[in-house]
Amino acid sequence: MKVWVTAIAVMMLFSGTAVAQTDFNPVGLEWDHNTELDLYGYRVYQSPESGNYPAEFTTVPAGTNSATLNACPDGTMYWVITAVDTAGNESGRSNEVSAVFNSDAPAPPVGCTVVY
Repeated sequence: MKVWVTAIAVMMLFSGTAVAQTDFNPVGLEWDHNTELDLYGYRVYQSPESGNYPAEFTTVPAGTNSATLNACPDGTMYWVITAVDTAGNESGRSNEVSAVFNSDAPAPPVGCTVVY
C-alpha cells in the first residue's frame, strides 16, 4: 500500500511578544489530507539541517491536516511529513519546507490606529 502526503505549506504563526518572551517560535504546518481508509496518521520530522531527519519529532492523528510546533529561537528550521497506515507502513517524505527565525528582530508595532 502506498500513502502519500501532498502539498505541504508552512505558515508563520508567531507574534513579536511570543518570540521576545520565550525560547521558541510557534510554527504551523498544514498539508492535504490523505484518502486511504487505513490511514493511522502523520509523522512530522523537524531539523535545523536540510535533508537530515534522524528521528520523528511528533505524530499527528489521521483526520488532522495541521500541527503547531515549537521551533528554535534563531536560524532556519526544516520540516517534512510522512503518512503512516494502521499496519505501520510509512510513506515517502513530503517536500521539505523551511522557515527562518530571528529573535533579535524587534517586535512588530501594536495598537495601530487611523488618526484623522
